[in-house]
Amino acid sequence: MISTPGACPGDHHQGICMPRIMTALACSCALLVTPAVGLLAADQLINTPSSIALQQQDLDFVRGAASGGQFEIKSSQYVIDKGITGDARKFAEDMLKDHGALGAKLTDLLHGKGITAPDSLNDADAKTLEDLKKVPDTQLAKAFVDDQVAAHDAAVALFEKEEKEGKDVDLIKFATDNVDLLKTHQKHAKAMQ
Repeated sequence: MISTPGACPGDHHQGICMPRIMTALACSCALLVTPAVGLLAADQLINTPSSIALQQQDLDFVRGAASGGQFEIKSSQYVIDKGITGDARKFAEDMLKDHGALGAKLTDLLHGKGITAPDSLNDADAKTLEDLKKVPDTQLAKAFVDDQVAAHDAAVALFEKEEKEGKDVDLIKFATDNVDLLKTHQKHAKAMQ
């Protein structure tokens, strides 16, 4: 291949215009990197480069499951510390145990993928917890149970959505393996209303 003088703005190597080759290579690399950067930018809670391997549905599931689990633990610990008794206390103790174990499983699964699990509540869960803390002690058990029904309705829907729409096989399996436990919690919470 012979290049015409003046057609190539830089060095030639065996008739090949090197600046054009370098520009094409740089553009190709940019096209390969752009989707990964977009996924990482969409991920506000999981701040590790490996999180770019997860699709949006899986990221939403991880965020929701982590926040929901933390809400269950924090709200349950709060009402236990406030001294609630009876069925609501037993339910809160079960939430501490079950959601603590569920959170540990999720954290381990994500750790195996090189991803740090979110460890804070999303805005909606944080507001619900703050609202619970404003409830008078005489109404605390009822408010706690009502919050648990709503939280478990949302959790069951989240886990079922991951089962149907998730892309990561490990997260789909996690959702499938644990949705029945959440349905049991949901049923018990509704029975206390």
